[in-house]
Amino acid sequence: MDIVILLYEGMTALDAIGPYEVLAQLPGAQVRFAAAARGVVRTDTRALGLVADHAVADVSSADVLVVPGGPGDALVRATPRLLDWVRTIHETTQWTTSVCSGALILGAAGLLRGLEATTHWMVRDTLREFGALPVAERVVERGKIITAAGVSAGIDMALAVVERAGAPDRVVFSSFDRESLVRLRARSDTASLAVLWHGRRLDAALPLAERVGARALHVRKDRVSPEGVLRAARAGLTVRAWTVNDPADFARLGSAGASGVFTDFPERFLHTPSL
Repeated sequence: MDIVILLYEGMTALDAIGPYEVLAQLPGAQVRFAAAARGVVRTDTRALGLVADHAVADVSSADVLVVPGGPGDALVRATPRLLDWVRTIHETTQWTTSVCSGALILGAAGLLRGLEATTHWMVRDTLREFGALPVAERVVERGKIITAAGVSAGIDMALAVVERAGAPDRVVFSSFDRESLVRLRARSDTASLAVLWHGRRLDAALPLAERVGARALHVRKDRVSPEGVLRAARAGLTVRAWTVNDPADFARLGSAGASGVFTDFPERFLHTPSL
């Protein structure tokens, strides 16, 4: 899945990075950051710079377009070539999305006319200027356009895309926004969640996995033992370990019931029995 995130001067960093942290976990995801020109883009605080590896002129399509918000959105709305680019990419997407005042950019591009949409509460009424119908909701889905309210709502928007994408395992960060996982579970009884666990104690992941109805745990190999795999199995969870580069670790975890591993050196495992 080709995911393109627009960067521009004066944007709010979390509007882009929140969705990125979720969408980058989709199987086969390729994320590209694009701006008016390649290089460092300063966010609204000016203290943080994000790197755009692509100029918008070099990006002609995307499966998912993410348009963040921030004080700099007015400059984007006043730049015809950027609005033309948003319209062009929208024609190719499966989902066109916005976070916070990024919805005003979609509106200025003419994409929200006649549609219900949301944005940050301080600029919600401005949506009317673009023919949109503002609603006070956290995430609004209308066709292939998904708009999110202020800042952290972008994480919920990204989870909505994950749900729509129908990925076999939805891998999200348990340490990032636990309540978003609970909301996703409430949205879909059929969502298949896998918790990506960064904590030191695997036992601490089990109550969270149970709460959100996860079916699998993805854990670093130095954070899981054969005993931990067995405890997870008793809780009805399968375990996959990542950064397993030693066939001995592969065998150790496999004997305990781990269902798969991720490795940086697959050639080391060509003659190893599969899990």
